[in-house]
Amino acid sequence: MELNRQDKALLQELCTDSRVKTLALASKLQSSRYKISKRVEELEKQLDIYYTLDLDYKKLGFSTVHVTYINFIKKPSERALEEILGKITAVQLAILTKGDFELVCFIITKTPIEYSQVEIALQVLLQAYGASVRSNEVTLMRHGFIPLSNGLIEKTEIDDTYKKILLALNTNSRSKLSDVSKSTGISEDLIRYHLAKMEREGIIKRYTAIVRNTNTKFTVIYFANFSVTENLQGRVDKERRDTIFANDERSVINDFQMMFVTTGAEQTFNLATYMDKNYGMEHSVHAHNRIYAADKPEVKYASVVKTIKGVLPFRNIDVRAHYDGTNFPLEFS
Repeated sequence: MELNRQDKALLQELCTDSRVKTLALASKLQSSRYKISKRVEELEKQLDIYYTLDLDYKKLGFSTVHVTYINFIKKPSERALEEILGKITAVQLAILTKGDFELVCFIITKTPIEYSQVEIALQVLLQAYGASVRSNEVTLMRHGFIPLSNGLIEKTEIDDTYKKILLALNTNSRSKLSDVSKSTGISEDLIRYHLAKMEREGIIKRYTAIVRNTNTKFTVIYFANFSVTENLQGRVDKERRDTIFANDERSVINDFQMMFVTTGAEQTFNLATYMDKNYGMEHSVHAHNRIYAADKPEVKYASVVKTIKGVLPFRNIDVRAHYDGTNFPLEFS
């Protein structure tokens, strides 16, 4: 699948704001409205684009996000895993992997106690397979997001009108307001008012697009720990320059899709996708080990085999522009 420069620019606009008007796209990309409209339709089919919402979990009442990875003594079938994970609403994304771990789950809950209950439930439901569960709480999402299921949005305690609108847009954030009005029974003017309000309140962070059919061949997930040593921040900055902010035109989407700071089993979590395994390993896991050599890094990694619950949020968004570079100074009170 070959995309030209305009295609990539168009895709980036849709990922940044999926509700952008066709006329605005045509003006920005210096093309006709008809050509842009046709190309959007073609890209939707070619890339299997899924329009959804990037939401603020905490403002919806979900205080904790965890990334857990699981290994098995006896590996369950895909169908068995789908049935088990389908019982747990809090599991928003589950990925089968091959490498240092065999399953990765992204779990979003209202409280730490609720997460503990979910983790115990996972262990009980998977006990026949000798499952070992390692937990990582996300403290900062530097880049990327986890799409929420309608099932989880249903569990929120937000205003009922908000909820109806979010549910209508979560599976197609590019829907016309007239269609949202028909499905919710809310007038277009009122929908427009509430959308603006949710944007101001920060509940809706972005209307976005996800690419479900990429031309990438290798996706790697890795967790890392390292010792805190002198000039660590300088090496962090070097990693951003050499890997995260590297401009690679070969991919339909950005290399790094998720970059989280975590606490618990590991200190960081990354997910990146590449055209081939050798290039991917060199620019992610191997690069990480080189840059942090003085910090004695310990990296666990695996390649993605299949998504069995949720949607992998591959997007074409400017990493440099949207990366959260928050540092953690060593201050004590």
